[in-house]
Amino acid sequence: MGVHASEEEGGELHQSDRSKKLDAALFEELVMDPKTNRLINGPWMIKFYAPWCGHCKRLAPIWDDFADRYGDQINVATIDCDRSEASSVCSQFDVSGYPTVLLLKGRFFYKYRGDRSVEALGAFALDGQYEDAEKEDLPRKMEGFELYQKQFQKFINQLSRSVIIMFDKIGFGGLPHGVMYGIAASTFIIPIVLMCWVICCMKDDYVDVEEKKEEKKPSSSRREKID
Repeated sequence: MGVHASEEEGGELHQSDRSKKLDAALFEELVMDPKTNRLINGPWMIKFYAPWCGHCKRLAPIWDDFADRYGDQINVATIDCDRSEASSVCSQFDVSGYPTVLLLKGRFFYKYRGDRSVEALGAFALDGQYEDAEKEDLPRKMEGFELYQKQFQKFINQLSRSVIIMFDKIGFGGLPHGVMYGIAASTFIIPIVLMCWVICCMKDDYVDVEEKKEEKKPSSSRREKID
């Protein structure tokens, strides 16, 4: 049986001893060779998560049970996308929501969207149900500017979704997305513009005061000469 660590111990969710905890370095060492873009040893069932995610917390004990039951038939792992050491892998697979469960097999990865139960996870990974799922080619490793560009695009997508959710919760979900983005942008931009305007005005007032002081200096010096 797996050993479950409580969330209070090191801030981690439950973790089975059959489920490997990966970062970018371990992912390249154990899962996928960045040079050949191929799996190193067998298929992998990987859960991408964030510790603060409520859905991830609810899935954690189920994932442990899945690892305990099927860990000797398939490689099982987790990747914490909040960790800087693992964020590049999350961007590589374009993970934009948590939890995301992927099956890496052959030259493809398959997206799991089924029930969150041990039986459903097992049927997907081992009974061929993944063949009906959405699949993509294994992505190559990204570095440098390409990685930053991908992460920035991911941030923009998440921000856009957050804006839509916010307007939906306050009862304006029927507005066109462009209008939502415009209002949200104005909410942030207007205070910045006002702040810049105030700073500029304060600077002008300061210059005027200094100029007035300079104008007074010659008159005082003339009085000194007359004395």
